[in-house]
Amino acid sequence: MTSDEFLDLSTLPATAAVIGEAAIGCEFASMLADMGTKVTILESLPSILTGCDAEVAKVVERAFKKRGIEIQVGVTITGHTPKKASTSINIEGGDAVGVDMVVLSVGRRARTEGLLAEGTGVVVNERGFVEADSYQRTANANVYAVGDVVANTPNSPTWASPKRSWRSSRSWANQSCPWTTTRALGYLLEPEVAFWRPHRSRREGKGLRGRREEGPLRW
Repeated sequence: MTSDEFLDLSTLPATAAVIGEAAIGCEFASMLADMGTKVTILESLPSILTGCDAEVAKVVERAFKKRGIEIQVGVTITGHTPKKASTSINIEGGDAVGVDMVVLSVGRRARTEGLLAEGTGVVVNERGFVEADSYQRTANANVYAVGDVVANTPNSPTWASPKRSWRSSRSWANQSCPWTTTRALGYLLEPEVAFWRPHRSRREGKGLRGRREEGPLRW
């Protein structure tokens, strides 16, 4: 199931697998674990929350494991074997994972079929996303695009940012728009994650400095 069907659940599964390591997948995994489900996260990348600082991701990974959430990274899923009330996820070179429910959280496809008439000059890439620059301008200078339909749009916590950048672009035509390089993000996990981009690995060598503090934030 996807996030759409997940919100319509009427019964809680005893076991579940979440395929996907990013914010939404980890939020679902955290929520299910809070409600008593035995959760396994499956991901082909080498770690979870790859969009975060590596240190932040490690803290979340340790906390998840303490809560009983199993994390398998660097795995390749080859399919699944359905059973009467469960399924078995097949992993290349590894043991199958048997669960009652599978949550697929690997991103969304842009639904741009029929969106544009011919001759608009707006470019849609091979994956169906609208190409736009850092000010949300498409290949047609008079057409702007915002939201998840745009290629490389930030994830859901920053949906409003492109709209702000569009307004900014009207007065800052020759300047770099801030939302493309610096953004505050928050993930509703346990522990909760909040950080500012660009994160440490991208600040290094660019003359940017940040402050690090262990423990709870003080407001």
